[in-house]
Amino acid sequence: MAVEPLYNTKAELLLKIRLSDVPSDQTNAVIDMVISQVRVGFFSKITKDRAIEIAAFTPADNPTTDDEILYSTASTAEGLWVTALLYDLLPTLFMESVSESQQNWNDEPLSRDAKQLSKAKQALLSQVDKLLGNLEVPVNDNTGSVKVFSVGREKPFILNDNFIGSF
Repeated sequence: MAVEPLYNTKAELLLKIRLSDVPSDQTNAVIDMVISQVRVGFFSKITKDRAIEIAAFTPADNPTTDDEILYSTASTAEGLWVTALLYDLLPTLFMESVSESQQNWNDEPLSRDAKQLSKAKQALLSQVDKLLGNLEVPVNDNTGSVKVFSVGREKPFILNDNFIGSF
């Protein structure tokens, strides 16, 4: 079963995560799993209806309309989200393509810089959260402001020696 992203083609998404070719079926299966996870994540974070509504918009290379901007934002969020989730599952994808780096990774597991990957992942997820906030259904601004007042005593009163309450 082929898994397709919501806002990018799979080929576009692979380019965004800096992969021109998926090296193995196992790697492809992990990428598909993450794409599926992100897809469900969109449904959960901005609701399924909103995610599908934005997916129906027309993509544009240079977005100018509100719909194009929403689609572009969703496309960017999808790419960053997939990248962040792959940090833990396929960390060698994000190493420089120098064979010495990959050899060191394989030879010396205790020297792997997990903190650096974790910081990068958290930075990406923070960006994704901001972008997802921009994709939510806008709240009607024409409703005006609401002011709330509390009326009543500020100090507790004593009915008898055993009961303290407030009014």
